[in-house]
Amino acid sequence: MPLISDNGLTVRAYDGNGDPVAGAVIAAYEAGTTTPVTIYADADLTVLHDQIANAAGVFAPAYLASGAYKLDVTDPDTAASLPGFPIDDYLIGSSELYSSLSDLIASTEVARGEGAIWVAGEFRYKEAASGATDHHITTAGGVKLYAIPSDPGVWDIEQIGGAADASTDNSPIAQKLFDYFTTNGGGTIRFADVGTYLMRVTGDNSHISGHKLCCEITGDNTAVIIGKNSTVKLADGEQTDATGSVDIFSGDIARANIRFHVDGVLTNNKDAMPDWTGGYGQAGAGGCCVLFKGGQPGGYYEITGSGEIGHSYSNPVDLGADTSEGGEFYLAPGMTFRNVGEGLEVVGFAKVFANKPYLLLDGEFEMAGDALEFARCGIVDVIGAKVIRAQAEGQGVTGITQANPAAVTVAGHGYSTGDTVKLADIAGMTEINHYEFAVTVVDADTFTLDGCDSTAYGAFVASDYGRVAKMLGTAAASALEFYGSRIVTVQGAVIENWTSLVSIGAPSSGPPVLAGQQYPRFMGNDIFARGITGANALGDGYQSTSNPHEMVFNNLRILDSPDCNPILIQGDGDIGAVVFNDALFTNCKKVILDGSRPFVWNGGGNVNSTKQCFDIQSSAAGKEYNFDLKNVDFSNSGSGIRMGVTGGGTAILKGSMHGCKVSEFGDWPATSPDVDYTGLSISDCLPSSDEGTSEPMAAFCRRYTRDSGGGTILNEAPNPCADAEFEIINNKGGGTAITLEHNNATDGAPLFNTSGVDDALADQTSRRYRFRNATQAAIAGFYEV
Repeated sequence: MPLISDNGLTVRAYDGNGDPVAGAVIAAYEAGTTTPVTIYADADLTVLHDQIANAAGVFAPAYLASGAYKLDVTDPDTAASLPGFPIDDYLIGSSELYSSLSDLIASTEVARGEGAIWVAGEFRYKEAASGATDHHITTAGGVKLYAIPSDPGVWDIEQIGGAADASTDNSPIAQKLFDYFTTNGGGTIRFADVGTYLMRVTGDNSHISGHKLCCEITGDNTAVIIGKNSTVKLADGEQTDATGSVDIFSGDIARANIRFHVDGVLTNNKDAMPDWTGGYGQAGAGGCCVLFKGGQPGGYYEITGSGEIGHSYSNPVDLGADTSEGGEFYLAPGMTFRNVGEGLEVVGFAKVFANKPYLLLDGEFEMAGDALEFARCGIVDVIGAKVIRAQAEGQGVTGITQANPAAVTVAGHGYSTGDTVKLADIAGMTEINHYEFAVTVVDADTFTLDGCDSTAYGAFVASDYGRVAKMLGTAAASALEFYGSRIVTVQGAVIENWTSLVSIGAPSSGPPVLAGQQYPRFMGNDIFARGITGANALGDGYQSTSNPHEMVFNNLRILDSPDCNPILIQGDGDIGAVVFNDALFTNCKKVILDGSRPFVWNGGGNVNSTKQCFDIQSSAAGKEYNFDLKNVDFSNSGSGIRMGVTGGGTAILKGSMHGCKVSEFGDWPATSPDVDYTGLSISDCLPSSDEGTSEPMAAFCRRYTRDSGGGTILNEAPNPCADAEFEIINNKGGGTAITLEHNNATDGAPLFNTSGVDDALADQTSRRYRFRNATQAAIAGFYEV
């Protein structure tokens, strides 16, 4: 804050980034003119001032004769005025000095005249007209005063009676400034003292039904600053079932140029609301720190700073338009949204740029919605997002029983029944690693894992590495939500211990897509996720023929999510493609293709899967699946079925598989033989050969060596890949090589050849088959020798 002395002033020089401008030049002019006025370095006005800022952008104390002036501070290189300058009608006065604001308010001094300058400690005031109604304070002598900004355009709340004393109700004080800003072109209110500024309810929130508010921002060009060691907090007990949800700062989304700069803490104080039983809610249903609602964004909104916003039953910040798209939203790096019922929500902005948004859940919070939501917007760019559900420090595990439920021994674990824990690096009983379990406490050193039957698991082996940790809070929905947004780019994201990763598209229910919006295109680059607990990490029920959006993921990693399908591809018909370039999933469940939309997967794979690696789900007759897989690894799945078609329907596979591999063979299809491979090309996949007695042929197999006699090698396999070749070498012991599809042309399934008989080979006979395409097969059967 500037130091003000009799006939003196201190002004600072900063550029647009808030950095000091060394060598900046200060100049004074007669008010409203360009006529220069001499600036002095002493109160006697005898020593000329050098007018040059030091390296910190600070000028030495400067003095002028009493009066009104225009001040300008310019860049030393360009001579351009720095942000906030020039300032006209800057008043310098000679008057009695009051040591504090309380002394000034208690003063019985009579009016000096409109425009006179009053000084109280470090603050200055301008005398208002006797009939003024928008003044900031009134003295005991009846003098009405306006607070003069502490810095250009910035008012400290202490100037009009606010205090960081954890007692004063700062809401009506702040409201007085917000109202003043509305009629005077805007301004900035600053909460900068060390301590806690309490905020209490002042009335109904007209911008959202059933809510109360502390302060309403009613004008454009308004900013709020919260200093590094300052906390702005909803007072204890303010949100109750009777009052309804409480928002600290609120307004109409039609406002423009709204800024929040938080280096300290802005909190809705969730843990101190004993009479609120409404729980956690979405879209402001539990009270927000900042909430703006309405039809269309009026302009630019910005959140900057290195502090945190949160501890709310609902969103920390909720900016929502519900009729049409407009305005811009900018989030600067450094902000943490912490412990909330739902995360940052931005809806209806034409442009969104979120730089390193960070949501942290590390307390006893039960989220009800998405972590970072940019919905029904135009162009959305998110860089370096982090969504983290934390876990407590791990404790060493000394034993786990093979029982139902499994009992875990941890000396002095400190858990309570109902806590959620995760185990990692357990030796021997590796099946238990990376799963989350609710616990039931047995005693101080033992608890059981609800729903965990470890009877058939490997035996626990003691080691120095096996750990168990309590999970903090409960996540819900997606880490990143973009429903209804048109063009979305995510460049870098880290997501840990969350429910799912990304949702896009337009919902079939809920808020409609805004006027003029189109269906989205999404690109996600360099996304890393671990510990995803939902059914599907990337599963989007919004996909449909009426929602033809496109998705591209480059360099996607999902690790240690053993109870989660990394991908669920949905949507039928000619809709946008889903493309994965270098997507690698490790220790997850299966990739599910449940729609006919184009699916491309180049590089990566699904390795160490806890289930089958790749599952085509078909519940209808003759459903088509279009996919191209190149250099995809499906090694080491935990199921005997590596790839399969499930669901009871029939499937027509189209596209190609090139350079893919599995660690060993398994059936494909898994449960249904009614799969048409004639439109699917398989090339250079591994392993391409196998040997044994009578194992079923895998889709990749092109060569089979029989060691001894046995059953059919290719048994009732329907419609194999067109132009594929299959070679049987040394059919030792003889036996059937290929059987027909049901051996019955009347059941609707095509035959492998026109003769209607199985193809048998004599002992130690070899034969090569080439499978025809559908047109050729209609004439001559499905294979030729």
